[in-house]
Amino acid sequence: LEVSPRFMLAANDLQVIKMNRKQPDPNLLAPFVGKNAPQEVNMNHIIALLDDGMYSDADTLTAYLASDSEDALLVKAISNALNGHYEEAYPFIEKTGPFNTTVLLLAMKRNDEAWQLAQTLDDAVAETHYVRAICLNRLEKPIEAYAELKRALTMKPELEQTARIDGDVNGLLNEKQE
Repeated sequence: LEVSPRFMLAANDLQVIKMNRKQPDPNLLAPFVGKNAPQEVNMNHIIALLDDGMYSDADTLTAYLASDSEDALLVKAISNALNGHYEEAYPFIEKTGPFNTTVLLLAMKRNDEAWQLAQTLDDAVAETHYVRAICLNRLEKPIEAYAELKRALTMKPELEQTARIDGDVNGLLNEKQE
């Protein structure tokens, strides 16, 4: 890339390597994306942008993705969800499983539906209890919410960092300390 910075294939391959290492670079493919770029280049750039929190930029580029590919539909749905276009994302996210659907229902403030679905999630997963805590707290059941949060944190203590900044459950942590 240093010798031939316009070498799109090398840049795309490098981006894939970086994505596999969970280190995508939102600038790497920027010179190559757009209407005439290959689908994979646009998708990999969108993924890097989403990973970097550049949701609006990613959303703009989704217009260049063909809708006939499952991968493209997934990337569009994720971009829609992260950009607050929940209704547009819902039909595809719903197909990805009950956990993702529960999270999206919470984002849509459909708390009762989210709670109903959250009850079907795998009890052996800490994130299940975390999401249940959110549901219960929103449904104004703080005692049950605290019990679910406590179980989630027992199973996976590193979730406490998330809980401390999550407005849906951080009050439960504060009550615990009092």
